[in-house]
Amino acid sequence: MQNDPQRLAALTVLALSAGWSADPVRTGRVGQQLLDLVPSEGSGQAQDGDQQTLLLAHWALGFSYWLRGQPVPAFEHLSRALALYTPEANRPLGGLVAADPGVMAKAMLGAVQWQLGYPDQARACFREAVAHGQALEQPSSVAFAHYVAAMATSAVGRDADAGLRHAEALRPLGRVSLVYRAWAETLAGQAQARGEQPNKNAAEPVSEEGLARVVEAGSRLEDAGSGGGYAALRLLQAEVCARAGQVEMGLRAIDQAQAWIERTGMQATQADFWRMRGDLLLTVGDERGTIDHRRSPKDEGRRTADAREAEACFQRALEIAREQQARTFELRAAVRLARLWQLQGRCDEARALLSGIYGWFTEGFDTVDLIEAKALLEELQ
Repeated sequence: MQNDPQRLAALTVLALSAGWSADPVRTGRVGQQLLDLVPSEGSGQAQDGDQQTLLLAHWALGFSYWLRGQPVPAFEHLSRALALYTPEANRPLGGLVAADPGVMAKAMLGAVQWQLGYPDQARACFREAVAHGQALEQPSSVAFAHYVAAMATSAVGRDADAGLRHAEALRPLGRVSLVYRAWAETLAGQAQARGEQPNKNAAEPVSEEGLARVVEAGSRLEDAGSGGGYAALRLLQAEVCARAGQVEMGLRAIDQAQAWIERTGMQATQADFWRMRGDLLLTVGDERGTIDHRRSPKDEGRRTADAREAEACFQRALEIAREQQARTFELRAAVRLARLWQLQGRCDEARALLSGIYGWFTEGFDTVDLIEAKALLEELQ
């Protein structure tokens, strides 16, 4: 039967494994297969399991679009999946898939909403996903919710403390996957690297032990065959490297991740990698200009070239973010480009760029990105 629970579970497992093994196109194909199992409306062939089939189809398609950096259709499919979800109808899948479909869809929807520029709604999704998994008494569902929340709040939302709390919650949940452990170790290493700084987002020296811990976690994930969160994990590594002054190491992490994105089509964080590359290039340029007695025309030329290349990276990040309608990444790239223009005396251009995207937001004003944007706009007035 087309609504046989084991057949649905097998296709769902295939979609999940394809996505987690960095094959979003295959995930989308499986989602379409599930959708094709449902007779067209009005055919008179509807069966009781069609609602569950539709739910899983929209979940798989939403998962695929999210991974491919298309948050708008991802939002639409995941929202439709949740509208079709009832805990009772999905109990036959219990134990056959990694987590409850409703929990997975809700957690993924949170990641998508943060990309789209709705941090408050995203955080509510993460809370609801965790609570739902706990109510179902399914440790695998709770772990999945915490994993997606840890990844999104840290890599997309730049909320390292919240990301670490979600990561730490993974540890007591029994046998944790290698991917989960890598993220828990990365965020723990990030926290160790920051130490007890009053402003933990400031560019301050970080501990070598924390940096080593972050790098080791990434190596473990790579040895295991990467995984769906590989690019975002490399992004966090690059952030830590930048704080530690390990610019070349950070650029290598960016190069590895961008090559992986090109190979797999996992483009969810693509815009932010261009932003991070620009940040690292500006750090190189700053280092070349800080030791006055060693500066030479050649050094100054290289510093100018680094700034030009960084500007091109920020422009590329803006372009990708706008194509994807990923407002959070657009704001972040706009802040970096506006600050560079400010240093170059192009304050009117900087203010026009930043005020346009900042004015779009209606929530999340306590997040790092919006706080930074507001402060820069006040400087530019």
